[in-house]
Amino acid sequence: SPSAWADIRNSAVAAGHPDVTSIAGWLEPWMAYSAATRPVNGMWIHDLVVLADVVDPTLVTRRSERVSIAHSPAGKLTIDPHGVEVDLVTSVDNHRLISLWAHTVLGVTRR
Repeated sequence: SPSAWADIRNSAVAAGHPDVTSIAGWLEPWMAYSAATRPVNGMWIHDLVVLADVVDPTLVTRRSERVSIAHSPAGKLTIDPHGVEVDLVTSVDNHRLISLWAHTVLGVTRR
């Protein structure tokens, strides 16, 4: 969320992290675009979820499911008993995910 990012940014600035201005330069426009075009308070970070899952699999809740991708421009995922079995992520501990990112990238510890 914008408020979480503001807290992280302020902590990184106070600690004198050299990359916080560069990161803000790409992150803040993306958050503004996401807020204007998607029903989300912040931004979707699918790629980060995948990487964080490798580091800490307890960040996500998952279940085994058989799925297929519909042939459509949106490529809609559907539960399909004849589909391919996957490990489907159903939820993410967002606070811990962002905390891991903040600590790894900026050395900031969140409460």
